[in-house]
Amino acid sequence: QIPFRVFNIKYEYFKLENSYIQKKNYGLVQLTYRGSIKNYHTLQIGYDNYDIADTVFKLNQNYSYNKINNELYSVFYQFKRDNRDNKAYPLKGYYFDMDITNCGILDFKKRDVVSGDNKISFNSIHSSIRTYFKLNKKLFYSLGVNYKYTLSGETPFFIQKGLGFYNEVVRSYEKYIIDGQKFILVKNNIKFNVLPTKMKVVKFIPFQKFNTIHY
Repeated sequence: QIPFRVFNIKYEYFKLENSYIQKKNYGLVQLTYRGSIKNYHTLQIGYDNYDIADTVFKLNQNYSYNKINNELYSVFYQFKRDNRDNKAYPLKGYYFDMDITNCGILDFKKRDVVSGDNKISFNSIHSSIRTYFKLNKKLFYSLGVNYKYTLSGETPFFIQKGLGFYNEVVRSYEKYIIDGQKFILVKNNIKFNVLPTKMKVVKFIPFQKFNTIHY
């Protein structure tokens, strides 16, 4: 089964009993470069081929670019800088990433590329910024902003992602989908250290990375 639309901020699903409703073949090439200990560069080039049952388009005409068969290309670039004191549970520092995605249809014969039909391709920018502060010995504050903006083109439903995916969820709305091509999500956190942090060194282990226990 696959989701075919969003209704009342929830996915509605459809399935066929005796056949596949959607088949997908894909390939991806990724190159990652770490220029320094805190900076990351990622480049991805992808290809996707979707075979979709025509019944889906009776339910949602905006489900994809073309009926039945869709060949898509995607080019993705991301820059990431991670300057946090601890990735698992950060209390000080900052994190920043920004990515640019270009995605479009490969079968140009079915579309007029010269006319600039905005359904051929689209470009989007996505960014995440998080900062962490120590207010005093026991109180900590963090601020996070997630941002997405689609520059051009209309994103087909079956590859569109708004709020409700990955880590981009609104508190108390974790089970819901807020569909769209543009959004800003702001989160605030305040943490209070109830119990003091303790550390014990196991002396018979000679390696510092393994002989320290935090509790």
